Amino acid sequence: MMPLSQWSIIALLSLASLANSFSHDFQSDNSEIRQIRSVKRIARQLPVETSATQFRKKRDTSADATCVEQKKTVDSINSSSVFHRNIIADEKLSELSVIWLSETGQDLMILSTDDFEEVDVETGATKHYFQRATVLISHDGGKSFLNQSADFRDSGIPKHDGVFPNPVDHTMVVIVGLQTSGQSVLHVTHDGGKSWSKIQLDVMVIGEVRFHPMKEQGHLFLFQSSKGETFVGSCKQLKATKLMDGRVTKFDWSLNSQPSAFLFTSTDGVIRRATITDIGRPALKVVMEKALSFGVAGKFLLCTVPASWDANERILRVSTDLGEHWNDAQLPSLTPDRVSATKSA
Repeated sequence: MMPLSQWSIIALLSLASLANSFSHDFQSDNSEIRQIRSVKRIARQLPVETSATQFRKKRDTSADATCVEQKKTVDSINSSSVFHRNIIADEKLSELSVIWLSETGQDLMILSTDDFEEVDVETGATKHYFQRATVLISHDGGKSFLNQSADFRDSGIPKHDGVFPNPVDHTMVVIVGLQTSGQSVLHVTHDGGKSWSKIQLDVMVIGEVRFHPMKEQGHLFLFQSSKGETFVGSCKQLKATKLMDGRVTKFDWSLNSQPSAFLFTSTDGVIRRATITDIGRPALKVVMEKALSFGVAGKFLLCTVPASWDANERILRVSTDLGEHWNDAQLPSLTPDRVSATKSA
């Protein structure tokens, strides 16, 4: 059993440690109290009306060269531009298309159209009815509009695949009008909407009207009929000529100085080149047979053909002279699932 004197010593040490802990906590509390009192004393010295929001000041930009330059630019734009809001009265235009007709932005066209269809209960046939379009044209940047809807009253303009502006020459636009006789009329302008001409067709146009991608030949465009026939038209010569009777599954322009288009029929795997030096007498020539697919990438004409050693493999061929000569791409033989990715690359 431990002597009493040792128990006394342990008790005294424990009491001393506890007292020291209380003293440290007390000092910490006193330190926090002193800080709080100091903040309150500073706050009492501030004016009564001072608040946190009053310390926020507007940044002075007079000495900031960047802001000064930006302000000058904005002031210049505001002083030289005319902001105009045009309200078209007595028109319920639920859907609008805006087409720019010049590079300057002064010529523009607003077109509103709608269509709906009705199914004959007895025959099950679907009849399409096209609401007459509203065509408004401005030549002063939208400050005033001229209603030219009367020039388009002989046909209806569908909401989809109805208006085709030239991507390389904004002054040229083709509007496809559908007539109740089942034929189409092309409304064409090549002067930014100042004048419109018509190309009457004996077929119905469906799908895309594709302009030539080079500005020198940008007046030429391709389109197809509901029967799969392929035509070439001109905004300047105001005529359209049939290129091919058969059902062309894909067509595209070549990026060559000589105006040429390529037509592909998947039924027989033939790629044909249409040379259009004279739009009235285009010349067709077969440039590849037994093709499985084709595409145009810049000045390159691409196609895939079956490999001679395995019908399930493909060979990618490339031509740089409008299909006159072909070279096999230096690639491994391709399986069908790899053809699209390779051509995209």
